[in-house]
Amino acid sequence: MADIPSDAPQHCPGTESQDAGKASACAGCPNQTICASGDAKQPDPNISLVKERLSTVKNKLLVVSGKGGVGKSTITSLVSRFLAASNPDINVAVLDIDICGPSQPRVLGAIGEQVHQSGSGWSPVYIEDNLSLMSIGFLLESPSDAVIWRGPKKNGMIRQFLSEVDWGMLDYLILDTPPGTSDEHLSVTSYLKDAGITGAIIVTTPQQIALLDVRKEIDFCRKVNVPILGVIENMSIFVCPKSTTGGGRTMAKDLGIEFLGSVPLDPLLARCCDEGKNFLTEIPDSPTVLTLQEIIQMVFMGQGKCIIIEKYEINIISGKDNDSLQDINYKLINASVTLTNKGKFEYDIAFVETVFKIPDIIQCDNIPWELRFDCHPEDGVSKFSCTSRGCCWNPANKEIYIAKPSLDYPYCYYSKDWSIYKYENFSKEGNDFSGFLKQMKSSYYKNDLPIIKVESSTVDDSILRVKMYDPLKKRYEPPWPLRTNPKPFSQQNVNAKYKFDIDNIKPGFKVQRTSDDTVIFDSISVGGFIFADQFLQISGLLPTHNIYGIGEHRASLKLNTEWQTFTLFNRDQPPTENGNLYGSHPFYLVMENSGKSHGVLFLNSNAMDVMLQPSPAITFRTIGGIFDIYFLLGPSPADVIKQYSTIVGKPFLPPYWSLGFHLCRYGYGSLEKTREVWNRTIAAGIPFDTQWNDLDYMDKNNDFTYNLNKFKDLPRFVNEIHSRGMHYIPLIDAGVSGSECNGTYLPYDEGVKDDIFIKDEATGRPFVGKVWNFVSTVWPDFTNPKTQNYYLRMMNNTYDSFAYDGAWIDMNEPSNFYDGLKQGCSRNKLDYPVYVPNVAGGILASKTVCMNAKHYLGFHYDLHNTYGTSHAIATNYALKKIRQKRPFIISRATWVGHGHYAGHWTGDVYSTWHDLKMSIPALLSLNFYQIPMVGADICGFNGNTTTPLCNRWMQLGAFYPFSRNHNSDDTIEQDPVAMGDLVIKSSKRALTIRYWLLPYLYTLFFRAHQFGETVARPLFFEFSNDSSTYDIDTQFLWGSSLMIVPVLEENKIEVTAYLPRGVWYNIYTKEPIFALGLHYTLNAPLDTIPLMIRGGSILPAQKPADTTTNSRKNNFELLIALDDEKTAKGELYWDDGDSLDSFEKGQFTWLFFTVKNNTLSSSKAKQSSFNEKIILHKIQIWGITSNVSRVFLNDCEIRFKYDNKTNCLNGNNLQVDLRQKFWFSWIYANK
Repeated sequence: MADIPSDAPQHCPGTESQDAGKASACAGCPNQTICASGDAKQPDPNISLVKERLSTVKNKLLVVSGKGGVGKSTITSLVSRFLAASNPDINVAVLDIDICGPSQPRVLGAIGEQVHQSGSGWSPVYIEDNLSLMSIGFLLESPSDAVIWRGPKKNGMIRQFLSEVDWGMLDYLILDTPPGTSDEHLSVTSYLKDAGITGAIIVTTPQQIALLDVRKEIDFCRKVNVPILGVIENMSIFVCPKSTTGGGRTMAKDLGIEFLGSVPLDPLLARCCDEGKNFLTEIPDSPTVLTLQEIIQMVFMGQGKCIIIEKYEINIISGKDNDSLQDINYKLINASVTLTNKGKFEYDIAFVETVFKIPDIIQCDNIPWELRFDCHPEDGVSKFSCTSRGCCWNPANKEIYIAKPSLDYPYCYYSKDWSIYKYENFSKEGNDFSGFLKQMKSSYYKNDLPIIKVESSTVDDSILRVKMYDPLKKRYEPPWPLRTNPKPFSQQNVNAKYKFDIDNIKPGFKVQRTSDDTVIFDSISVGGFIFADQFLQISGLLPTHNIYGIGEHRASLKLNTEWQTFTLFNRDQPPTENGNLYGSHPFYLVMENSGKSHGVLFLNSNAMDVMLQPSPAITFRTIGGIFDIYFLLGPSPADVIKQYSTIVGKPFLPPYWSLGFHLCRYGYGSLEKTREVWNRTIAAGIPFDTQWNDLDYMDKNNDFTYNLNKFKDLPRFVNEIHSRGMHYIPLIDAGVSGSECNGTYLPYDEGVKDDIFIKDEATGRPFVGKVWNFVSTVWPDFTNPKTQNYYLRMMNNTYDSFAYDGAWIDMNEPSNFYDGLKQGCSRNKLDYPVYVPNVAGGILASKTVCMNAKHYLGFHYDLHNTYGTSHAIATNYALKKIRQKRPFIISRATWVGHGHYAGHWTGDVYSTWHDLKMSIPALLSLNFYQIPMVGADICGFNGNTTTPLCNRWMQLGAFYPFSRNHNSDDTIEQDPVAMGDLVIKSSKRALTIRYWLLPYLYTLFFRAHQFGETVARPLFFEFSNDSSTYDIDTQFLWGSSLMIVPVLEENKIEVTAYLPRGVWYNIYTKEPIFALGLHYTLNAPLDTIPLMIRGGSILPAQKPADTTTNSRKNNFELLIALDDEKTAKGELYWDDGDSLDSFEKGQFTWLFFTVKNNTLSSSKAKQSSFNEKIILHKIQIWGITSNVSRVFLNDCEIRFKYDNKTNCLNGNNLQVDLRQKFWFSWIYANK
């Protein structure tokens, strides 16, 4: 009791009692004299202290019971969890004042947590971002310790809890009281006398003995003037057969108290409480949860009333039956509308500019399912949680709670008029727009931006930028890709392909193609635009279902728009469907029905979900940063990708040798085994350029070392590789060992000295996780400017040991074998945001570092997706400095602009036919993202391959831009020789063709580097007016001229290919197919991959050899495939294949070739000073259907060979220096 001194005996009557100082209990009390005199009957100063402390608490609720064992603490925990989960803007706290039986730490899963004191008082323990707890249980050494205190000491602790805990701003403080009517209850009600008690919830069970005791509790509440909110009958089902039922309801009716509901008995609830788990999410479809929802709505939202006005429905959630219109208007003002009664149930509606409090007018009728945009993306949607957001509820089966919504249309969706912002103070000139969105209401997420700056700017005639950001406070924006902000062109100088419009009333904008008025993005006509601190969402209608991109993911090339979610958050995840994988590329490309194309880049590196729905429409939902959106108007898909490259940077030009075949295995285990595989591959005559080593070459799996036992002769072996004109690449993981003895491991010692490791926010020391290192791992912070030179020193030290030629950087998502720290991540808003995208593992820190880990440029929360690219940038810089040649880097993790620095392999694919097939859309998508140097692990990485699978995979892999065979240590050997004669034969045949066409492939990489073109591309890039090509991802093109049609099923010796209109030549037989845009059957013997040359093409080629070093010494050929008009064109770019900046220095030859009027001619694309001779030895022309009588080279008649069976004209031994112009012509025999 508040008027009992802290040093009083157990049965003290209190200083305000008539018996104060006179009762027998007062004998011997040090306060007896003063109490008897009446001087103690002064206002307790603690009451004012409590009032002041709780001034930031809106509602104080008591949960009470007449006796123990009725589930009062369970109900407290459920109510608090439900309130906190229903709305992240509601802040809830639980105060456990059951001093002798503190159960809330266990029930809420907080055992072992500690409370801390600061200048502002005790800090409670946070269960969720908006749910906290204080309990004496946190102050005990062990949960099993008994609390044997007398009344005064208990009362003193309650006083401390009420006056000294720093709760902050609270909507609800729920006090879990002891059972019965004890001194503790008197203390609480007395201390809260001035602060105010909102009410009490009384918990009982149906049994008569419980009901008798609870009547005393009701009587107590009435005597101390505590409002009773109602009675909850707990454990209402499965009661003892001899017990009564429905007693709580009857008692409540008899006493005139609101009966809130009957909560069923559920054994799983008891288990969840014992284990500290959240029953609402563990068993979300339990009848207990459904009942509790109804109770919460009754207690905290009042009895609902509804007024229907034409098609509008206004929910007056807190209205009562006896509300007058004046009362209703008062409530509706908070809902941004007022009503004026005109009689006969007619009303005028007036809108008021106030902040949103409860759902306002909702237009839910007649919204087609395909136009429903998800208002409740979190799991556990219910009618209550939906409508409390002001959204429409219409589940297919009329359930009131859905734990895991299915992947079809949303049950909770935005109304037609859902909007929380409107435009103010804007100006527009042409497509350049500047204005503000002002917040009119609150969303259901925390910390909405009160004002948003919106800018649209003309980058050029084909690129529009729309940026939406906080004008009052700088928010995170990705540091990469490194680019200058394009300055808008003057409207007078730009004939823009687009038009930008807004709606003065609704937020959002519309982008339209001017040539045909196609609306390519419309966010005005859909609801759901939100810009909160950790929840950003924008949706837009799209013109077609032909959508591509949004990587990295495992899916078909053309994306499914039937309610698909793609999560972008880099993760160490073997490629599987519906998972977030190694890279994040928030870019999509659209093929419009007209054959035109456009693309959109949503430049944001935070974790995000991207949703497609059959409207068609797209939603970007991210948890940080800003909206920075680029619209690329094409009009061809190739144009879109070129425009994309101007924003993110163009791909690096690879060294020529990197276009050869690569070989690796995790688990060679020794240098001897590495050498054995290397030697047998060479001996088999398989073209082969680069040997790799995986993790096992290192000492104790530590970066920048090699094993001096099993790989002691590695430097000598690398020199031997070089002596054959071949190359060597080792693995470098992202993290370094954090547990080596001081002075024994330079990468850690130097990193600590330079202070360049990612930091644990709590300690300020390096963040410690675990990867392959034996004990622990720390990670360099590549955003720190000092890290670049640190990484250069480490890589240079390794290069001094063995002269590697490139770098394979791995585990750089970054991957971690822990979910954050070994003990997990602390409860904080970055690791546990209000919305978590659909990431594998369920939490952001799953298999990576904690989100609150500190980088030089900010928190890992923002920078996670950029880590792999920042690793590639540092590695690229180091390789240039060390080798003074072109860097070659293959990385697992990628981000926007990554291809400017490094290539990518598609990770730990499985040895299955499905994975073989899905590798094609993967490499095509990566080309969209300007990462053309890409390939999958040939024959698969995980699991044992088979001879038929590896045979076909070696054939396809020979035409990956990056061609490498690689597998795991727990599988069989799968290098071509290990797989047997068939695979050897197939590998030699396919790779020989690859090496023959390397000059063509190198030219494609040059064009990617200079112009942002793709290397591997889908058919629709070349045939955008042929809608039959839009779905094709089982065949693809190198550039515009070579079609690859792999066999993707077992036991097949023919394959069906779609051939667009035109002439296509079988590369093996030279036989033409005059295609009509239909499917054709192609022969595919076991050792052959079907390849078709497109009529109208000129492909530069070179006599193949065992290595690129040797093939570059050979003379050139031109393969010419005539179209139906007997014309063709092509080009060749050539330099020394390894020097830095060859093109910029003018050290190259770049030629165009054309065939017209029976004459092949060459011309220089650009003047240069390349000194190396480029000798053309042979020309072969396919598609000459008449006999040739004479052939001329530069006006000199030469010998030739014409085969009328294959319609092929050959000129051999030409010895033409391609640095000089030449022409080659022929005359038909009948002319």
